[in-house]
Amino acid sequence: MRRFRRLVLLLWLGVALAPMCGCHSWVVVDHAVFLSPEPPKQMRLHLAEGATIMVEGASVIGDSIHAGSETVAVDNVREVEVRRFDWGQTMGLIFVTVVPAFFVTLLALGFEMGWFPGGG
Repeated sequence: MRRFRRLVLLLWLGVALAPMCGCHSWVVVDHAVFLSPEPPKQMRLHLAEGATIMVEGASVIGDSIHAGSETVAVDNVREVEVRRFDWGQTMGLIFVTVVPAFFVTLLALGFEMGWFPGGG
């Protein structure tokens, strides 16, 4: 029955780590996001020549976007993406992690309590 304990432990460890890889997605926004009073901390800029760069703490000065050592002309930016909370991904993540982990935990508990043949 030790194998069920390990399986349950690994499943719940996966459930605990799952939020790190889901719940947010990149969403295309208007270029005006730079002019908002509180621009997003992290943005992905898709440039006209096809390159994509990730910037943090970007601000617009004149006709250029400045973020750390990166400087990009506003006219060179084709698309701006920011990370937003995504309910669909969150519900899907819960469905594929928490629900199976709950049932496996119940199954393992059943074997430990002797509810099934060979358990106890």
